[in-house]
Amino acid sequence: MRKYITYAIILVILAGCATPYQKTGFTGGFTENQISRNEFAISFSGNGYTSGRRAVDLCMLRCAEITLGKGFHYFALVENRAEFDRSTAITTGNFIPTGHGSGVFLSNTQVIPKPGVQNRILCFRQEPAAIDKYFVAQKVYDELSRKYHIKKDVQQFPKFNLSRATLGFDIETVSAKVHTAYQGGGALLPAVHGPPELRIRSFSNNSEAIEGGLQIGDQILSLDDVSVSDLKKVELASEEWEVGQNVRVTFRRHGKEQTVSVPTTFNPVLHFRKESDLKCSVPLTKKDVVLLRATDGQRELFPIAEYTDWENPADSMEQFQNYVIEYAVNSGANGVLVLNSHEEIKQLFPEIDPRVGFICLVGLLPKFHLGVEFEMGQGFENRRVIRRIHNADAEKAGLRIGDNILAVNGIDVIRDKIAFEENKLKWNSGETVQVTIARDGKELTLPITVVSNFR
Repeated sequence: MRKYITYAIILVILAGCATPYQKTGFTGGFTENQISRNEFAISFSGNGYTSGRRAVDLCMLRCAEITLGKGFHYFALVENRAEFDRSTAITTGNFIPTGHGSGVFLSNTQVIPKPGVQNRILCFRQEPAAIDKYFVAQKVYDELSRKYHIKKDVQQFPKFNLSRATLGFDIETVSAKVHTAYQGGGALLPAVHGPPELRIRSFSNNSEAIEGGLQIGDQILSLDDVSVSDLKKVELASEEWEVGQNVRVTFRRHGKEQTVSVPTTFNPVLHFRKESDLKCSVPLTKKDVVLLRATDGQRELFPIAEYTDWENPADSMEQFQNYVIEYAVNSGANGVLVLNSHEEIKQLFPEIDPRVGFICLVGLLPKFHLGVEFEMGQGFENRRVIRRIHNADAEKAGLRIGDNILAVNGIDVIRDKIAFEENKLKWNSGETVQVTIARDGKELTLPITVVSNFR
């Protein structure tokens, strides 16, 4: 009888405690889900003894911890919902005997409201200039951990890795086999688990690892003699891989260790928005890719892909440039334009979301061009309007600021945009092209000598 009384007392004690700051469990807690590189969904659910204020605070504490643990310093609330779950009720009462083994139960049903909070946050390394309301993660973490007497270091999470090359397979962590030992007298020793194992879960479409002899389920032991038990060293080593480099992969299959050489492929960790299938006609190397600045407005770049973000996704501009140059080579593009400030972006994209702070355009940079800059006009079906002229020959030929460019060599620059860009790639030094313009409601065709696009 004492056994059951003690168990009941323990349940009452547990039920009378508010939900602690913990991973979700029987009495509630926090959960999180990574949506993108710097976007996370975080929730906290409390039990019936948790106040709404506590649930809100502990959810914010987890937001701050995720931000810091991922290497960011600031976060902004994109969505925020707080509500009470009233689906749980308890019934209490007393049994009153009426004699002859019978009685009545006088009961009272009480609803137990449980608070729940759901937040979606955007995280930033740099202070977000275009967002009005944001939080300093370290300040939030310090204040709330002190308020609720939580003494723990910030949990460190895997950070976003912008490596240029990959082996083309995903791995998963699985527990090692359970080992048991006979103790005598028919008893077994408690189960002992070995260290976790990293096994191949899937292969990417462009992976050469399959041809190298690897299979799903293989346990990866080391990469270029760096043991996968030290993931930090593996990550640092992978950041130095070049595309096409051979990496020694040591793995275990059916208890037997083997080593194979696997060439790396480009790592498409950032999702660029595709704008065209146009490519350079000859294979490229990293030396062929030109990095443009925002001030290089006179140069013409035909975008074939675009990446947009709130801030530079890499730890430094140098790291991003190394990655995007590899992306350009992989895509057959010879030009890259990076806009790393709201001011630069606003000049080229006046209507864009003001919170966007980083844009990368990857495209084709012709060797020669007309030597003029354009903007989109209102007339002539939003044709290209000249806003600046850098080509002295174009001015001599009669080209003026405000002219609407309709066609070049008879190719419509809007309706046949791809054909126009393909034609530009064929222009040679000193070549004269026929430029059709609209001015004051009339069409004119002027001979323009093209100029170098690399001045």
